[in-house]
Parts: sequence; structure tokens; C-alpha cells
Amino acid sequence: MIERDHRQLPLTVQCQVLGVSRSSLYYRPVAVSSEEVGLKHRIDEIYTAWPFYGSRRITAQSAAMRTLLTSRVARSA
Repeated sequence: MIERDHRQLPLTVQCQVLGVSRSSLYYRPVAVSSEEVGLKHRIDEIYTAWPFYGSRRITAQSAAMRTLLTSRVARSA
């Protein structure tokens, strides 16, 4: 798709033609840790059982996981 070594078309022109922002060329996704996956599964279990719970109550319900932060619950729910 985009050829970084192309001599006649600079990256900016290639990005404009494809409708892609140039900054997205340099983005490298970060791998998700197994801890975060486990937390999200636990949040999902609680939310599925009690969909009316908010982020604070989900945090309180998950007392077994002491590292569960309210801000992380709020982003996941």
C-alpha cells in the first residue's frame, strides 16, 4: 500500500492519495497484558450479572481484586 522507499512519491503525497493521516504510519500498537485482560473479563462478568451497577459499585463488588481501580472500571463499562 504505502511504499516508504518510493523515490518519486513522498510519504505525504502517498498518505493524501490514500486518505490516511501521516501520523498513523508511525503508530505501533502496544500488546495488552494478561492482567488487563483478566480485569476486563471480571468487569464484564459483574456488569453482565448486574447491568445497573455503576463503576463504583463494580469496584466494590470486585473486592477480591485489590488492584481494580474505579477509573479502569469506568473506561471498560
